[in-house]
Amino acid sequence: MGNGISITIDRIEGAWAVVVLDGHTLNLPRAWFGDAAPEGSVWRLDLTRDPQTEAARLDAARDRISRLSSRDDGGDFSL
Repeated sequence: MGNGISITIDRIEGAWAVVVLDGHTLNLPRAWFGDAAPEGSVWRLDLTRDPQTEAARLDAARDRISRLSSRDDGGDFSL
């Protein structure tokens, strides 16, 4: 069975596939499923961590904080 999660396509609504996961419904882009996505089909989601993208996002956040901090004069303000 693996480490993945099973989802079922409940119905297709235009560009969206309405899927059921643990009794909850989610709208996912229909295009993610390709042409073989009939209602009632069961799909496995295998989640894997992406350390490269994670590191890039962390770097971007640090850069943003650095830019914002460089403009802070340290003064107090009141609302």
